[in-house]
Amino acid sequence: LIKAGDPYVIESLATNKGVPERALRYIHNRKGLSREHQRYGSPYSWITNRIAKNPSAPTDILSDMLNFYNRKHEDSIGIDQSSSALAALGNPNISKDLLHKILSGESDFKINHKWKIYDAVFKNPGLDAKFLSTYAASPETLGHQGAVAILKHPNTDGETLHNLTVWLGSLTRGGTVDDGTAFSLAKNPKTLPKTLTLLHKGALKDRVGERSLGQHVVDKHQRNIDAIEANPNFPKNENIHKNWKKHLKEQTTILGLSNKYNNLGQAINEKKVVTIFYE
Repeated sequence: LIKAGDPYVIESLATNKGVPERALRYIHNRKGLSREHQRYGSPYSWITNRIAKNPSAPTDILSDMLNFYNRKHEDSIGIDQSSSALAALGNPNISKDLLHKILSGESDFKINHKWKIYDAVFKNPGLDAKFLSTYAASPETLGHQGAVAILKHPNTDGETLHNLTVWLGSLTRGGTVDDGTAFSLAKNPKTLPKTLTLLHKGALKDRVGERSLGQHVVDKHQRNIDAIEANPNFPKNENIHKNWKKHLKEQTTILGLSNKYNNLGQAINEKKVVTIFYE
């Protein structure tokens, strides 16, 4: 089938993770490598892209793909401008040493937009917690895009999740992460209790503070609240209620309400609590 030369058949084979390594190597060596094919988007460039995404693609093929974007080539474009190169960066078989060189700026590849590189690399399912935490230690270097990518990676450890959550929150006026990131953290079994408590506080505040924006916004915050409370690492409700009850007298005084609201649930049900105070 490969030797017959039909690019669409070869593309289908290149996508199949069950295709033997030697077949992928044969396709890689014969199809999709000319600069003309890359530049003009022929069917062969699609084949290269499919191989880059194939979890069975061997390490040396992925590295060879990236060599197209070496600075030594006068007409080379940046690796961040090629969908095939970005796909190779996200392949679990890519060399981790090569990724370190690219992220540290020690590679010979041309890079125009680092955020695209961060987004591709930190979505790689082959990265372990140590790799991720190493780069998460300097979030200001990663920027928002890179930090969020690490936050959403399934192998990121709990302490790293917390540190990035706090850092991202420091960038916003409300001090919280965006709703999509909050929901991802809420569903993550590695998210620590202190992180969930922080997210819970922000979601409760936003649910009330953004009510004027419409019911769909309120529902979005409620979705996050429900997901946070369903996480097994979320502190037991009775412990949190003790903290809320401690501040409830101060809260009702601020609102000019009677002190009959000594039960958090009662106050919320009657829509009398606008802000929840935490210790």
